[in-house]
Amino acid sequence: MLNYGVVLVGTGVAPLIAASHFISKGILCTILNPEVDFFLENSELPFRPMHPRVSNLKTQSQDLKAGSLESVAKLLQPEFPGAIESWSPLKSQTPGFHDPDTVHLRARTRLFLKSLKFEKEWDQIEELYLKAQDAGLNSQVLEGAKAVHRFPGFSGAQSNHYRAVSIGGLYDVDLIRYRNELVEYVRERLGPERILCGVSLSEWLDSGFRVYHDQQMKTIRSPEGVVLYWTPRMNSWIRCASQSLPSPKGVRLWEEWLIQSREFLDPSVIGVWEDLIAFSDYEGSPPRDLVSRNLLKVFKPSTLLTWTKSSGFPLSLPYANSETLSSLSEFCEEFLHWERFSISGMVTRVLFEWDDLEQATLLGESDSIVLVPGSDGPLDQVVSQSLKSIARWS
Repeated sequence: MLNYGVVLVGTGVAPLIAASHFISKGILCTILNPEVDFFLENSELPFRPMHPRVSNLKTQSQDLKAGSLESVAKLLQPEFPGAIESWSPLKSQTPGFHDPDTVHLRARTRLFLKSLKFEKEWDQIEELYLKAQDAGLNSQVLEGAKAVHRFPGFSGAQSNHYRAVSIGGLYDVDLIRYRNELVEYVRERLGPERILCGVSLSEWLDSGFRVYHDQQMKTIRSPEGVVLYWTPRMNSWIRCASQSLPSPKGVRLWEEWLIQSREFLDPSVIGVWEDLIAFSDYEGSPPRDLVSRNLLKVFKPSTLLTWTKSSGFPLSLPYANSETLSSLSEFCEEFLHWERFSISGMVTRVLFEWDDLEQATLLGESDSIVLVPGSDGPLDQVVSQSLKSIARWS
């Protein structure tokens, strides 16, 4: 009978990072994935949003400390099986070997732009500026043309009605490259016997569970322990295990729109305007030709939606509704001053949000089954939570 070692249950980056760590330490492990692929749920973000409309001053302070390029590099590099290149506007001309095809960790300036018509909302942006200074980040207040003309894609002439806070040194990562290199490494090391995808839960047992996989029932027992990485896709597994669960604040839908731009997009800036986050979409270091810089990626968060232990998710989620399309149209035509625009694509994420990201034990008396909240969201948060969850075995 196969010794499964520590069983990691989940989808996305979290179980893969734990497996990569176990592989480096020579510890046996097995991954059970309810999805047929690891990234169908799309449960990670390439940066910390720090959006004033979806985070309070407490979480923004935490994001500033955790989201700097230096702190994220120290977190990601040791557990990643390949090389990670760093890029920043100040070091873009540094001589030496550079691999353009590997994962890049970039320092992009975050530009929080406001119209002077909305002075009431400026106080929170100004507080963020002060906290960024306390965190040792390069931050400044910009007025008029200096503020608005740094926003990716802006082509308007009137620029005296804006004010912005600029915070430098915050990270952005090649998420797709990171995921693909990580899963390829783990698949190669563990093999098909220790990575089971498309697994359905049948029954919880004292030290494991019965699952349905590859058209047959299997019993998975793990005296060494089980780690459950709680993302929205794992909700049915976890609710079947126990009703004594920690509760997230709610769930939030993130829409990710890809828009064709005729304007030059500053590759070093991520702009925040109203309820939108906009930036130039590329992989690696910024392309030299301007044609490759004409894709504007726009993130739009929904309001926080209710989640309860009994009912789980809201019955309906506001995907690509008329409000969203109206918001994009206003953003492109009235703010950016584009005559027209075309949408190339859209994907969505549904992510939990938490007040407390401490891991919790599951199944009452058992201390060998660990539940890990915060296994979705910004990549650095996912990696950090995953590594904390397996500290007892390391």
